[in-house]
Amino acid sequence: MKHSLSLTLQQFFFSYRKPHLVSTICSAYNYLRNGDSVSFTVAESNFNFNHLCDNHPRDANDFAPLTSHLVRRSSTTAAVQYPLLALQVTMFPNSGICGRVTNFMKFWASVCSNLGQETTMLLPHFLPSFERTTIIYPQGIETTYLNYLKTINISQQSFTLPDTPTGPVHDKVVATFAKDFKKIVKLKKWVLRPTIKKNKKEPYFNLTPLIVTSAYVWVCLIKALESVDVLDSSREHIVIPVDCRIRLDPALPVIYFGNCIVNSCATIDKNDLVGKDGIVIAAEMIGKAIQTTCKNVLDGAENLFANIFSVAYEYITLSEYGDNADRSLEISVTLKRLEMDAFASILHDTLNNLLNASSAMPLLSKY
Repeated sequence: MKHSLSLTLQQFFFSYRKPHLVSTICSAYNYLRNGDSVSFTVAESNFNFNHLCDNHPRDANDFAPLTSHLVRRSSTTAAVQYPLLALQVTMFPNSGICGRVTNFMKFWASVCSNLGQETTMLLPHFLPSFERTTIIYPQGIETTYLNYLKTINISQQSFTLPDTPTGPVHDKVVATFAKDFKKIVKLKKWVLRPTIKKNKKEPYFNLTPLIVTSAYVWVCLIKALESVDVLDSSREHIVIPVDCRIRLDPALPVIYFGNCIVNSCATIDKNDLVGKDGIVIAAEMIGKAIQTTCKNVLDGAENLFANIFSVAYEYITLSEYGDNADRSLEISVTLKRLEMDAFASILHDTLNNLLNASSAMPLLSKY
């Protein structure tokens, strides 16, 4: 594993560079090249592997020992080095291995299982592309970003790393909710009916399962948080990441190595969101926001940082699981225990109530 990792890092060489903090923010990129390396830890755990992989709420602290530790190092200069990457493989005897499914991991696995072959002959479609000369940046955007960074007063304390990877992460739990894809399709039809009735035509944006599920989860999340503690904000925001690679002109290859994501943001009054038509309104606003972003992914890029850091946030992930015969959408969320209990109940009841109401409604025959 150690040798194959070394071969893999030769292809993903930006991963083991260590940027360092300099006294002033400038447009120059600072990397320390001599002696660069990646921390690689192999660990063994006797923790219940099935418990970690299950969908029920698990204490978020249970996952901390599986997280690789980014070790800050001092250099011979006054600068402090901050690693971009640290790797850990945790073995669960007679159970499994904890890892991540990314191009990097797939390439490393291929190299590990085919040692002795030419590296460039292994999974060429996972080899990273560093070609970025074709990207046409909005004029002055670099200066705008640098000026914004100056306003947030970056210092060494801004990059403070935990002394150990096993420190407490508050009283939060992690849970995954799997929803039958057939039910999501029915939910889409339920959302589509009032949208067509209101606009007298099909929506101009593509009402995808992602949009419908995001709207459904967003409404349930706000209702759950409100049931535990009244939210201060009168308007709620949802941010959907949009992959820019294929949407740039000219497009970047899917194996492009770098941050090429922008955020599509929808904003709705909280009362509308938790109201009777909340999911319909949310789906329409999310769909319009994504459609606008996809038309010009770099439009408004100069305000990207300022917009994101101006609101509080919770993370939710959606992923598709299974084959065509048994597909489901998995919703993963981290919340406090009371919030999670409320969210699970509302998520279940909302979908069942909507689908029951939908089955009793007549089909929409005309606009």
